[in-house]
Amino acid sequence: MVEKAKILGQVFTPDWVADIIASWCIQSKNDLVLDPCAGTGVFIEAALKRLRELGASDPEANVVAIEFDRSLARLLEERYGKRGVRVVNSDFIDCVPESSAIRCSDGCRLPSFRAIIGNPPYVERQLMINFDKYEKKYPDISSLSDIYVYFIVHSSKFLEDGGRLGFIISDSWLTAGYGAFLKKFLLEKLKLKYVVYFDRRVFSERLVSTTIMLAEKTKRSSDRGREVVFIRVKNVDSSVVEKLKHIITLEGDPSKSSEDVVVSKVPVDRLSPNEPWLPYALGLKYYMMLKKHDLLVPLRQIANVNIGLFTLANDFYILDRSKKERFDIEDEFLRKIVVSPRELMSPVVEAKSLVNYVLYCNKTKEELEGTRVLSYIEWGERQVVAIRGKDITVVGYHNTPRIKKSGRRPWYNLVPEIDKRCIKPILLPRRVYDRFIVYWNKDGVVASDNFMVIEPNRREWVLPLLAILNSVIVEYFVRVTCHLYGGGVCDLTPDAAKEVPTADLSRLPLEDLEKLKQAFLNYVSSMNRRALDELVISILRLTNEDYNRIVEELEEIKKVQQER
Repeated sequence: MVEKAKILGQVFTPDWVADIIASWCIQSKNDLVLDPCAGTGVFIEAALKRLRELGASDPEANVVAIEFDRSLARLLEERYGKRGVRVVNSDFIDCVPESSAIRCSDGCRLPSFRAIIGNPPYVERQLMINFDKYEKKYPDISSLSDIYVYFIVHSSKFLEDGGRLGFIISDSWLTAGYGAFLKKFLLEKLKLKYVVYFDRRVFSERLVSTTIMLAEKTKRSSDRGREVVFIRVKNVDSSVVEKLKHIITLEGDPSKSSEDVVVSKVPVDRLSPNEPWLPYALGLKYYMMLKKHDLLVPLRQIANVNIGLFTLANDFYILDRSKKERFDIEDEFLRKIVVSPRELMSPVVEAKSLVNYVLYCNKTKEELEGTRVLSYIEWGERQVVAIRGKDITVVGYHNTPRIKKSGRRPWYNLVPEIDKRCIKPILLPRRVYDRFIVYWNKDGVVASDNFMVIEPNRREWVLPLLAILNSVIVEYFVRVTCHLYGGGVCDLTPDAAKEVPTADLSRLPLEDLEKLKQAFLNYVSSMNRRALDELVISILRLTNEDYNRIVEELEEIKKVQQER
């Protein structure tokens, strides 16, 4: 049952969440309401309750529920269908408007609705059944998008002008790259009204961080004066739930902020689909001030930013000391590699402290005749290898789909990839937990895909840039730019890393560059960041009060991460 729920993306909604969404979306007793992913019926119940409150004498006649899971659909039919709710056992993506000329089964042809509410599936794309039809129906949506993006776009086709849409969804769209499409859609095709962000996971049984998204469908008009209300909920209890309902009813009055609930109104013209919206959701006051700072520029403007080595088969390409000794591979065919930040005890990467090696061989088998590395390669070609995400195996790493598609010649040759992009002087971890350190790759070792690899436009900028990147300012930006996974994992994409604001080194005098260089070296020896921070704050012409407020907001961000 658990595995089935995982495949179908079933995460069942707390009653109070459904009540909040239904209360805002359903505006009159005559509203026709759709739940496109009904599950156990929490939103059906909330819709019926709301319709009764508004005076509906036969609320069941106004509710339509779609459920893909046949067993759940039968339960819904038994519980609600007999009372008058229309229950349809279908994949919502297969449903079409009644006015559409597209052919489909009668059960999938739906009218337009005044309110659409629900909890779209939380499912990993590789586990999604028939995901191809989603991509075929909406080719403009990034294939990396979670299923809820498709549900929102598809739902809009059934929403009347003036109708309202309310879903509880993952918060990934606030920071993930594919979120740009959804943000643009919500701003241009719908009228996004509220984003409710929860510090703690609403769904305790899964590592899913959530937001409530509330929007209207209106005819396009000027964005002048229009605002989106971001509500941050720090703690959830009965009083907070009532307060949240009250704030939404009062159109997001910022004066209603409290210790548990923070309300921020953001003008639409300030919201860019290509930027993270997490800072607005968290109610961070210093974010916009820092973003507009005249000495801060995107990292990509002063450095080349890429991702480290994707071997596509770590079990074969990466060898620890025992495996190296077992196969006794010649040193000329190996290079030291830093696989994870957990291996590093200081901000300086030194080859002598690393225990892992990566295969570094571009010679053909004929050229390798009589070598021990050839024996290792042939061993790899005899191994039974499980294919990730599939219940199949192949014989030989060279026969795995990803390596076959990689175009490596010979198949074991990582040399071009390593030489081109994987040995750079600065390493920024892709995933950040409690500690934040950006590393100096002093010995020029290979970096794995667990790091962003950074090369400044000028060689003399390496140490000054390391000082900037290790400052509280950059940690602040990294933590609000990254995608926050459940469990407190802060995941940074290559595109997001390129946009991280940093000091424009081309505009700094040589004296400041030298001070930054020395500040980083002092930080390496002391591991005390305060002096480094004070220098960066001074160079950026910020005050001690600014510094203290930034540190406070950073601690808030870290607290949110740890609670997830």
